[in-house]
Amino acid sequence: MKKEALIAIFIGVALGLLITFGAYQLKKTDQNNTINPDLATTASPTPTIDISKNLSLSNPLDNVIQSQRTITVSGNTLANNYVVVFVGNQEEIITADETGNFSTEVDLEVGSNVITVITINEDGNTVKLEKTIIVTDKFDQESESAATTPASDSAQTNDQ
Repeated sequence: MKKEALIAIFIGVALGLLITFGAYQLKKTDQNNTINPDLATTASPTPTIDISKNLSLSNPLDNVIQSQRTITVSGNTLANNYVVVFVGNQEEIITADETGNFSTEVDLEVGSNVITVITINEDGNTVKLEKTIIVTDKFDQESESAATTPASDSAQTNDQ
């Protein structure tokens, strides 16, 4: 019995010393990893890219009145970006080429049409531009009505 008690005390002391040594080493490592404020360097901020300059539309112009029911939407963005063009409830998804150029033809309705162009880069950042196009059929109706409306019986001609 005396023998087992001595072994238990020996094991207890050995474990206590082992745990104390581990705590000492951990504290020593933490002190070595503390940054000296005199030697600390500040990280320079990563430059932010102004992505709003990464989308330009060459066509259509804003607030244009036209009689054609289709229009070509074209412009420039970053190379290989996705470009989404919305007109009403229509959407067209295209990819810009290696130089960043893109072009697609969209259908318009009579009246006011808001064309929304959104470009999405590889990081998921988006840029949005909107243009308003007004389509009128008035130009077509005036020319058609002049051609198809017969002269009335009361019309007079100057035959002299």
